Amino acid sequence: MFLNKMIERNSKLIETSFRLHQMGEIFPDSYVIDMDTLLKNAKAILNAGNRYNIDQYFMLKQLGRNPFIAKELMRLGFKGAVVVDYKEALVMMKHHIPICNVGHLVQIPKHMVQKFVDYGCEYFTVFSLDKVKEINQAAKKTKKVQKLLLKVVGMNDMVYSGQTAGFRLEELGAVAEQIKQLHYVSIEGVTSFPCFLYNENEEKIMPTNNLSTLLKAKEILKLKGIDIKNVNAPSATSVFTIEEMGHYFVNSCEPGHGLTGTTPMHAKKDCAEIPCVVYVSEISH
Repeated sequence: MFLNKMIERNSKLIETSFRLHQMGEIFPDSYVIDMDTLLKNAKAILNAGNRYNIDQYFMLKQLGRNPFIAKELMRLGFKGAVVVDYKEALVMMKHHIPICNVGHLVQIPKHMVQKFVDYGCEYFTVFSLDKVKEINQAAKKTKKVQKLLLKVVGMNDMVYSGQTAGFRLEELGAVAEQIKQLHYVSIEGVTSFPCFLYNENEEKIMPTNNLSTLLKAKEILKLKGIDIKNVNAPSATSVFTIEEMGHYFVNSCEPGHGLTGTTPMHAKKDCAEIPCVVYVSEISH
């Protein structure tokens, strides 16, 4: 989906990829990553987030769940990772990467919840009371209070196919009362997806109705005596988006595609839990 823009901005990366493949240096299913560009983009995004006091949890699913990149991002100053599913979480845990948010798109399997609570994941995103109770039981064994992000859904929200789970606004108050009865979990934030998207008519990234739902959810929970500390508003994260987030009391975001990009930069191979990866820098002309 980004090939045309890649050709425009970083054709040397594409040429290098073809050359390495034709020389037999990489396999057809390899990821080729321009690390200089990635880190340059990541630093710009990080600086923008710091200006607006917005925490950033990097998402590496589209970069092959890559622990090498995760470590480089941690060195830059990122707080930690958001993981799409338990498989990605296990890769991050194996390499001692802090996990800031787990469970947003895919809930953690019941028999793995204890492992993730013990690891110290900062937030669990939850869709159901059943999962909240599982986390509460695991946190009790670990003798801690686990922070939760409630995924909330409004009537007119944009929801992608297969991502329809969450607590509806009209049931949120009752749900909160039930969660408050549990002693080892704490509602600390709300989340949804996508909260920002590119608007073709306006030709810029704009908030979706999902963001309005988040802010309404925050007020509903406030009436229940719950102080929401984290309005998590992922999607389309870039320097521009973060500046927009600064107007809406957003506390955290999840840069992913925005980390990748396009400026020229010797090739270094590495293989982990992922297909062959080639990190390129100082791309030869």
